[in-house]
Amino acid sequence: MDLVCERVRLRAQRASRFMEGLWQGDATSPDQGLAISSGEVRRLLVHPDELAILRQEFEAADPICAELAEPIAEADIQLAIDTNWRELVDAFALSQGEADLLCAALAVQRRPELGRVYAYLVDDGQALLPSLQLAALLFEHDMLDRVRLDQLQRWQLAEALPALLPGLAGWRAHPAVQETLERGTWHDPQLAEGAARLLGIDATERLLPLQPEGHARALRRLEQHGLADLAGPRGSGRTSLAMQLAAALQKPLLLLDTPRLLGAGSNAATGLIAGMRMARHAGALACFTNAAAASPEDWLLVQPFGVPVVRCFDPSEVSRANAAAITLAPLGLATRLDLWNSFDAGAAPSSVTTARITAGEIARLASEDDDMLADEPVPELLTRMPMPYDWDDLILPPDTKAAIADFAQQVRLRGEVLQGWGFDRLTHLGSGLVCLFAGPSGVGKTMAAQVLARELGLQLFRIDLAGVVDKYIGETEKKLRTAFAFAERPGVLLMFDEADALFSSRTQGRDSHDRYVNLEINYLLQRIESFEGVAVLATNRKSELDAAFRRRLRMMIDFLNPGPAERLQLWQTALPAKAPDKSRLTDGIDFEQLADGLNMTGADIKAAALGAAFLARTEGSLITMRHVLAATQRELAKHGQSMRLPLAEAKRA
Repeated sequence: MDLVCERVRLRAQRASRFMEGLWQGDATSPDQGLAISSGEVRRLLVHPDELAILRQEFEAADPICAELAEPIAEADIQLAIDTNWRELVDAFALSQGEADLLCAALAVQRRPELGRVYAYLVDDGQALLPSLQLAALLFEHDMLDRVRLDQLQRWQLAEALPALLPGLAGWRAHPAVQETLERGTWHDPQLAEGAARLLGIDATERLLPLQPEGHARALRRLEQHGLADLAGPRGSGRTSLAMQLAAALQKPLLLLDTPRLLGAGSNAATGLIAGMRMARHAGALACFTNAAAASPEDWLLVQPFGVPVVRCFDPSEVSRANAAAITLAPLGLATRLDLWNSFDAGAAPSSVTTARITAGEIARLASEDDDMLADEPVPELLTRMPMPYDWDDLILPPDTKAAIADFAQQVRLRGEVLQGWGFDRLTHLGSGLVCLFAGPSGVGKTMAAQVLARELGLQLFRIDLAGVVDKYIGETEKKLRTAFAFAERPGVLLMFDEADALFSSRTQGRDSHDRYVNLEINYLLQRIESFEGVAVLATNRKSELDAAFRRRLRMMIDFLNPGPAERLQLWQTALPAKAPDKSRLTDGIDFEQLADGLNMTGADIKAAALGAAFLARTEGSLITMRHVLAATQRELAKHGQSMRLPLAEAKRA
């Protein structure tokens, strides 16, 4: 910037000598535009070539101009060889006229007092910013023949303020240009913090080739078209692939956060151009993350800029931008293990081997971040369920518990069997695991899902069926799409309670409502088949499920009402002999009589035990058989049943 100001100062000094000479010859006004003399009119009507000759003759005869010739030539040379200035001019392919006009604009922004000098030179007291007329006067070239502003305007390195005549418009340099020349590296104060990050080529040295096929395809697109679109969920390795593409092109990588870029300018194109401008100056591959934030029309405005671009989309956003986007494939088991081992974090956890976990999630696990969903927004349809129970709390017949344990093993071994043994060839549509828990209410289906999730180290989310079904056509599918996409993330077990409400049998389509319902069921059939996560469907009306769903289930587990042995365990668990403080709680409870004489579900037994506890506490006594029977009578009444006989007589009857 010092060289810029010195070059302009010296040239302005020589130009002012010429203007003084014109003034003395009555060829310009001493009042700077307040009066127009006949001599000035004669000078303005002289042919430009004659005026140039007149100026050359004046400067050759004037001793001060003669003394300035050598310093001016030296200032031109010093600025031309300055690294920062040369990088700027070369990066944006500025013509000499564009560079000169930009030089004049930068000088007055660095030294505002030059504005009065500019006004004097163009004989206009209001013209404090450089114009094409001033540039021609200072740098001695024909402003119509040599000043081409294509690059200056395309890259928005400077802007012209409104004026009656284009040649008289004042030009203001973009703040990024001055900041860059002063700092030595590109700095745009208009970019939001965190909107841009430049990575050198050496940043790719530690990266594993996670997407060899996608890398080859994207590299071909960049070489042929200068644009490659990558589609994949967050953490799928899009940024890593972009870094490897930049290394292959021998370029640094400029990471640009599209939403932040768009928030920096008055319109979307301004923000995108700011990112492209920085990439052009750095000679970098521009990688726009969250690229769907800009519209296809906005992208068309910056497409001819000649900067190689990678745009990253979520798979659901690809249709808005480019149907030919390269979709990143899920990482295979071997690749996941190689990536985990590269972090030197010890033995791989089960989530690395059992789920199609992304590269970003592996990195988070390796950094000891156990909850991979901590920063993830949970869709409104889903509710995170507590998981307070373990296998000892789950009181079910042995064969039912064994079936649940078998399903848990299938989840654990999914990676080894499907990918390690090659059985994924049999699951080309989707490798998700879906199990149906079928049985009457209160027999432990929800508890079993809680135990299963805890056993597998997954977070349990229950889908709100009341919030799923929407009266507007297409909205139900959108909500389900969001829920399924979230449930496909590793670390999630999705539970559909009352599943028959969604997965019921299709009808004959007698009216538009039936056809709409059938469309929803058809969508569910397709989505379950392509599902990549783990899900549990719970229902107490298995017969009402559409037959096509059963083929898509990995397992079906029937939950029966507990028998006497299970009821005995349930009663004993629900009514412990002692409180947590070791004080006595019960007195004279005949658990065998309760188990043999009352055909109750686990949920009913827990409710009766809780009711008995409240009755006993109200009386200030221990929980006795009398309290239990009274509470049981209330629970049976909920189901339209009564217990009129004492328990012993009910048992004999």
